[in-house]
Amino acid sequence: MKGAGFTAALPFVGALGAYAALRGLHGGLAEETIYFIVGILAVGSAALGSFVAALTLDAGDYMRRPWALMGTCYGLLALNALLFRTTSRFEAQDISALSVALSGVLLFVGNAASVWGTVQIARAYRVAGLDLQVPPALRWLAVSISLAIALALVGELTLDDLKTLAGGNLHVLPSLASNTGDVVSLTLIAPILLTAFALRGGNLGWPWSLLAFGSLGWLLYGAAPMVGTALGVDESLMRAFGASLRTFACLSQMSAGLLQALVVMEPERPLPAYLLAP
Repeated sequence: MKGAGFTAALPFVGALGAYAALRGLHGGLAEETIYFIVGILAVGSAALGSFVAALTLDAGDYMRRPWALMGTCYGLLALNALLFRTTSRFEAQDISALSVALSGVLLFVGNAASVWGTVQIARAYRVAGLDLQVPPALRWLAVSISLAIALALVGELTLDDLKTLAGGNLHVLPSLASNTGDVVSLTLIAPILLTAFALRGGNLGWPWSLLAFGSLGWLLYGAAPMVGTALGVDESLMRAFGASLRTFACLSQMSAGLLQALVVMEPERPLPAYLLAP
């Protein structure tokens, strides 16, 4: 598929570029501004790619809604960043209670859209009648492993957020919304990876592979603070690394959307017969 290789390479090039640009910063207003610019460009690109994919699909196409939902999620993340100048849930927010509540609402709606879209993406193979050539027991095992990893990464943080919220502290709302959405979305990495593997070799394998890369990027982004603390890595280095992982995840979503649009514009090669369930 013409242009697929270049589009698929963008997340890797962008993440490396972001890390190279951020690791040399040494504090001050310029550092915060550059981190903000990198973050807002990343989520904005993801929203753009997702909406491009949605708009190129027919109104009755099953995948049109999940692409639109993912675009809505990233669009709300971008809006939240512009309003409250924060692009990461790990950044402390020094804003009013009203702003915290509004930010929490934006992130809750955004994460709800992401969860809904991810669920629909994860079950797309069923709707399309594809046989993933994986026994049901193995599929459930993969989902269980994904859930265990998700809970290990953000489960404790989510429980802490709930306890803090129960104590009347509304400042935890944005973090709670993000962490809850992460638990569900990370759990669904397994079926997305299995679908991407099954579609390898065809045009549709390109966008699905990038969706899988994006999911893995968010998984690594969630794990980065925990791993960095355990290894005693310098805080500034881990911040740059975390931002580059976030950039990779967002650009993977953008590239997946653009590749989906390319698939629509170019006839799909027939799927292997073994993928078509009887």
